[in-house]
Amino acid sequence: VMEGHNKRAPGMLYGLEFPWSEELLLEMGPGWLTKAFHAAGTLEKDNAVTKIIPERRVKVTTGNNGGKFLFEVRYKNKRPGLH
Repeated sequence: VMEGHNKRAPGMLYGLEFPWSEELLLEMGPGWLTKAFHAAGTLEKDNAVTKIIPERRVKVTTGNNGGKFLFEVRYKNKRPGLH
């Protein structure tokens, strides 16, 4: 797990390169998260993620093998149901 967390690899469902750590998600940025949300049908095609805000106060230190972290997002267009 520790050796692979900074690698990039395609995800299993949509074939998109997947960030396996908080650092990689932030590096790949809002453009990547927009593309992932569009691929999953989670976000309308006329909307986009504009900002990723990592949670710095709360750290998740338990769970299975994968690293876990919390973050918030900001969207181009606010819509009901988007968090």
